[in-house]
Amino acid sequence: MRCNRGTQLACASCNVESLARCQPDELVPFFRTLFPVFPVNLLASMAAERGCIDVFVDAAARFCAAIPTRTERRTFYAVLEACLDAAQCEQFRPALEAEWWRLRAKGATHAR
Repeated sequence: MRCNRGTQLACASCNVESLARCQPDELVPFFRTLFPVFPVNLLASMAAERGCIDVFVDAAARFCAAIPTRTERRTFYAVLEACLDAAQCEQFRPALEAEWWRLRAKGATHAR
């Protein structure tokens, strides 16, 4: 059985809420599975509503660093930047840089 997009988003939202409450260490990996599926603005809104925007920003930085091309990374960041406030953007940039260097040090071109 296949779920429609709205049902998928509702399911993801419930999982984010549950993980934030019960298993916060699992939020970053879970968000990283959602980035290829849902628009980043919806995910940012979901994270803000669930009180885990800081974790979302870190997950977004890790995901963005793993995007293989500079153009794609810049496009992702441009969309993300419109969803974040100044403090969240300031949190994102060093996290992105650290993850980018970490991935390059181990020879990864991209990881999901």
